[in-house]
Amino acid sequence: MRQLMLGPVIYKYNDCKTFCKEFHIGKDDLIITEKEIYNNCLKFNVNEAAVLFKENYGIGNMSEDIVESMYEHVRRISHERIIAIGEKCILEIGKIFSLTNISPVVDLYNNKIEIIKEKELVLVPTKLGIGSEVNNVSELQLKENNMKVSLVADELYADSTVMITELLSKLPLDLLISSSINALIHAIESYLSPRATEYTRLFSLKAVEIIFRSYKNIINKEMVMSSQTVDDFLLAGNYSEIAFANTGGDDLDVIKQELRKKDNTVTYGEANYITFMEMLKSYQGIYPDSDIIILSGFFANLLECDTSEVFEQVENLLCKLIVKSSSSKRR
Repeated sequence: MRQLMLGPVIYKYNDCKTFCKEFHIGKDDLIITEKEIYNNCLKFNVNEAAVLFKENYGIGNMSEDIVESMYEHVRRISHERIIAIGEKCILEIGKIFSLTNISPVVDLYNNKIEIIKEKELVLVPTKLGIGSEVNNVSELQLKENNMKVSLVADELYADSTVMITELLSKLPLDLLISSSINALIHAIESYLSPRATEYTRLFSLKAVEIIFRSYKNIINKEMVMSSQTVDDFLLAGNYSEIAFANTGGDDLDVIKQELRKKDNTVTYGEANYITFMEMLKSYQGIYPDSDIIILSGFFANLLECDTSEVFEQVENLLCKLIVKSSSSKRR
């Protein structure tokens, strides 16, 4: 049984200026990102690199229209390296444009086009709990039926994954906490997965430890985020996604999406919070004699409480960080 797969080489920098200097960003590079990220962090650091803004081609998830319209520009740009900086959609667009054969993109996802990697690929996430920066998956939303299809291939692994503290520090506190809960979900889902190994569990547990410690620090400092906490979150998020990329699973992401569809007052953070707590309680009810016992003990040690009250204490901790709507309070 395979124990651990890590596709990209992982780098970490404090700021974008250092990253651009160390990676020698220049005329042979194509950067895919958003205007806000470019204006705030990249504008004076990318030299002669070509830059495309995702929002110029469409909003929302990666769709065939966005890819095809962007491809019309990409194929005219001379470049040797793709650098995607942003959220999941942007990172997965970057994966596709690192390939030789791209269009028609629907044929690519239907396995009618051979998958051949041509360009060096650098992925830079700007939020926790994305996962695309370390996995070999890219999702596409189809125009015909609005369904999502996934392309899974080792050619989609990044050559380099770059973690930059400055990018995470730009997030508002509520969004940073919300995305950290998403990373927490992935860490726990990975730990409890039947595909988990001793290696992936190490990453999962370390992610949980760092995230819980960071939560307590934020609360103790009256919801003020320190630079050290941001850096810790960055590391924990990466640990979580390494574990999750090896064990797989996206059922909980579907549950979160359905939850928000049914109640539009539920925020991204609430959906993560509700899903996380329901996952723990359901797993304990269905598999009481499984690894949830070890996990409960681990939680109890971190929160300095008895195992009999551990889920209540986890919920109390998260309640101090996530402001819930009246509808979710009734759950």
